Amino acid sequence: MKIVSMAWILAVATWLAGSSAHAQIISLCEGMNACSSNRGVAVGIDTRVMLSWRGEAIVASPTGGRLVSDQGLFRIGDPRKGETLGSVKSPLFQSIGTQREREKEAVRFTVNETVRVPSEVSRRAADAGATELHFVRQFSMGGDATMIAFQTIPLQPSVPGRDIAAMIDEEPRSTGVRLERVSLLFDRASVTETIDVAETLRAEARIRYQGAGLINAVWEVAMPASIQGDPFFVPIARVRDYLGGTREVTLESPVLPSREAGIYRVRLRVLEPSLVTDELLLSYRVTEESVQQRQRVPTLDMAPPSQLRPIDENTEFRWQPVRDADVYRLEFYDQWPDGELPEGRFNDTMPQQAGFALSPSTGLMVDGGQSSARLGRAVVHRLRPGGSYYWRLVAIDGEGRVLGASPLQSLAIP
Repeated sequence: MKIVSMAWILAVATWLAGSSAHAQIISLCEGMNACSSNRGVAVGIDTRVMLSWRGEAIVASPTGGRLVSDQGLFRIGDPRKGETLGSVKSPLFQSIGTQREREKEAVRFTVNETVRVPSEVSRRAADAGATELHFVRQFSMGGDATMIAFQTIPLQPSVPGRDIAAMIDEEPRSTGVRLERVSLLFDRASVTETIDVAETLRAEARIRYQGAGLINAVWEVAMPASIQGDPFFVPIARVRDYLGGTREVTLESPVLPSREAGIYRVRLRVLEPSLVTDELLLSYRVTEESVQQRQRVPTLDMAPPSQLRPIDENTEFRWQPVRDADVYRLEFYDQWPDGELPEGRFNDTMPQQAGFALSPSTGLMVDGGQSSARLGRAVVHRLRPGGSYYWRLVAIDGEGRVLGASPLQSLAIP
């Protein structure tokens, strides 16, 4: 058996004790290193929140230091000793470099993570009367010394909280009604709208059905700040009505949000009965000046569809991408949208008018990452056979500003 000397043991112990002193957190989520989250959460809805943990540490070791947090806790009340409603078992760890020439100076660090806030956690917090959640982590850097930090996540007060969430979580019930067709449009009989801040707008779902029974659905809205990437939808009203007698019904949404400028999404999510159809989704734009009639914007480079084929759901429109475009809106007008129809050529390449007093009769919203789109069945269905239309494409940024527009062009529907 190999004999280990007491001197060697003492040397190792001394090295271990010294190593912990070479890495130490001195500030976390304080002052200039304030931590931040990207949004609050809707009560009763699973939500992912991006968090940034910021701080400073003394890292004098030549090999740097390692920041570690084993788990996170959801709490209400006092972040340090309040009631714990749940936990996140995923650890956080990050290597932090050293400043070799100035060993006593602090090194700043940032650790990012995405946390899933379960629906049951936010619901329990709301049931307890809380208006915010605390997400708490304990950090260390290799030694016994630890530092606790937390971030406050607001609970969305505007969501009609728990009754909608409870309805979403219910098991589907048997129903004798069969939905044949559902069309979504705004109460102005259009499928795309531009409105002023605080202006009133509603959506309608026109439903054709057979049989009789219960429809269970939710009106949901995605706010401008949440539509980057996958839109985050918040429930604003529940629908739970008995359908019978007549074979058609119109469901109306509550007044849609319009307090801030930008692009909004609104949809009706049908929970039961099952519905096999395209997603029931509309988009609308809120601006400080909804019409912007006198504003001129650059001409968008657009390739019109081929005139050799009849217009149908596969008709394709192509365009050159516009920098900073969040969405593109393909607009169709059943009449000339700006005063009298000019004589001669009207599809010039001069700067285009950003908006018109007349709203489009139909249209299509396309994600800003795309450079082409097909009409689809929903739009073709609203184009009157034998009718004449004027169309154009508009590029819009995330705050609802028009970046560019193609010239108006005529289109005949066979």
